[in-house]
Amino acid sequence: MTDASADDADLTRAARALVARRMPTLTLLNMVATAVWLAILAAADEVPARSALATAAAQLAVLVPAAAACRARPTASWIVPLAVAAFATVGLSWIALFAVTDTSGLVLGFVVFVLYAGVAIGSAWGFGPQFALQGIVTLGWAVALPDLHKRLDPVERIAVAGFGSLITLVIADWAARTFRAAERRRRDRADLTARLQASELRFRSLQEHARDFVWIADLKGRLTYVNPALAHLRDRPAAALLGTTIADLLTDHPGNPPATTWRSDTARVRAGERLPPTVVQVRTATGPRWMETVISPVRDRGGAVIGLHGSSRDVTERRAAAEALRVSEARYRALVEAQDEMVCRFDLGGRFTFVNDTGCRLYGQPRTALLGQPIVHRVHPEDADGVRAAVARASAPPYRSSVESRTLTADGWRWFEWHGVGICDADGVLVEIQSTGRDVTERRAAAETLHASLRDLRASEEKLRFLAQRQVALREEERKRLSFDLHDDVCQELVGIGILVESVRRRLEPLPPDAATDLRRVTRYLNEVTEHLRVLAHELRPSLLLDLGLEGCLRSLAGGLATPETVVQVSFPSPVPRLAETTEVAIYRIAQEALANALRHAHARSVRLELWADAHTIRMEVRDDGCGFEPPRRRHDALGLVSMEERALALGGRLSIDSSPGAGTTVRLECPRAARASESGAA
Repeated sequence: MTDASADDADLTRAARALVARRMPTLTLLNMVATAVWLAILAAADEVPARSALATAAAQLAVLVPAAAACRARPTASWIVPLAVAAFATVGLSWIALFAVTDTSGLVLGFVVFVLYAGVAIGSAWGFGPQFALQGIVTLGWAVALPDLHKRLDPVERIAVAGFGSLITLVIADWAARTFRAAERRRRDRADLTARLQASELRFRSLQEHARDFVWIADLKGRLTYVNPALAHLRDRPAAALLGTTIADLLTDHPGNPPATTWRSDTARVRAGERLPPTVVQVRTATGPRWMETVISPVRDRGGAVIGLHGSSRDVTERRAAAEALRVSEARYRALVEAQDEMVCRFDLGGRFTFVNDTGCRLYGQPRTALLGQPIVHRVHPEDADGVRAAVARASAPPYRSSVESRTLTADGWRWFEWHGVGICDADGVLVEIQSTGRDVTERRAAAETLHASLRDLRASEEKLRFLAQRQVALREEERKRLSFDLHDDVCQELVGIGILVESVRRRLEPLPPDAATDLRRVTRYLNEVTEHLRVLAHELRPSLLLDLGLEGCLRSLAGGLATPETVVQVSFPSPVPRLAETTEVAIYRIAQEALANALRHAHARSVRLELWADAHTIRMEVRDDGCGFEPPRRRHDALGLVSMEERALALGGRLSIDSSPGAGTTVRLECPRAARASESGAA
């Protein structure tokens, strides 16, 4: 519902209430007027007494119940229609009375006009209900017109019916407009009064419950009002403070304005000026306190200044905090200025807002010349992107970043290590970035030298690895050659010697028993040496690798080394693919040496070998429960261990040995799966 619709609805309800409220009064006035007119007409013998009484009784019977119903439901929607019907009945009763008597029609018209003029004024219901009322009465007039015609000529009818009706309608509309205007004024005054009272209540509640200290003084500075907070501050009743001056509240602290200044400030307020906030020290029940006071003029309705209004707030803690902050800032500045490192701050646009003395000295410019300069003007072009990225990192949580860049100083381009941190305000909004820079030119030069040494060392390691690979390859080639020589030359020659010895023995038969025994012993020794050399030839060149692969060859090696006293187990947690020949030979030799050491030197009763492979790495582990040893104190002439380390180095892998006396030994090998197979093969 719009404001206009709501206003019309409220006025309609008010009009109904007015009709209900005035209905008894209108009833009483109508009955008094009816009684007077009927008495006059009866005294003039124009109306019979019986007819007069009947008319009065009929009107009373209609108006009294209608008035009672209106009083019972003063806002019902049927009030106006009921009142119209009641007064229409009154009008019809008058028409009926005049129709059956010889009374003049002019008198009837005057009576009806007075009746409805009074109803229009008293009810103020407006044009519509009045028109309906007069329409009903006019209709009754028309019905009774044959009986009234003989007593009314046409001029009288027009005068009575026309002008009377028009005047009463005008009166009804005027009364309604007057009522609505008065009702609006009344409602506006009531609303204004309510708002004023609410405003005064809120103002008083605000003043009475405010934590700030509120006071009002006259033009001479005498207090005329203090709120409870100020009275509590002074630990005195508010009435005891009234009449004292504002100056009586101030202490003798040198920070307070002098009396002359106070008088001039008061004069400015009397002239209508509002004073800016002033911090003064006042006396309180708990000792001196600092107050921030704002004084403004109090004006009357005409705008003339009639007093002073003050609002004070305790800022003792804030002043103490500000003083502590000032001291802290002084300490911070002293600390920053005493730094040997460069300290600078810049805004979000990348412009210097602070540079310490060290920075000014390194830049070779005064602080005034540096402030406002973009920081990128001091950064080497090749390092600018890195600096911008560091600034972006420092501009987002956790507001920290580090970067090394070349900075233009008075001595040229120098390398600086910068550590930046974002500075946020009390609301957590980033406002500045502070960065600390340390000259690391010499350190970077030393680091470059160290990196060059590391590169040389890696090159030496590569050369050493290549030499180890070459040495292993040569050793394997030598083993291959020795294997072939033993198998094809020495073994064959020994077999030939055995055949010659056997031939000699047969030609010399029969021989003495001792000689025959010695010759058989020589033949047996030759066969044993030949077999031993054949086995040695096979060990020098493990040909099983070509046929069985690394898994099969290691299983065969473990089976050959196992004895009733020593258990040798081999396991492969994952399948081992075929590798380059040099890789398989190196792994086999390391396993062979580790198993041999466990059996010969550690006197182990249980040895376990595990070999597994993944996509990039080969791992092998040989564990025994032997006597163990202390690796840091092992002999440097232990050729077996040296040989294993050289082979691991040639594979580009790493060999580690974990052992302690009485706790056994574990040999671990880890090497790349490709393990420089091509290079080893080439070697």
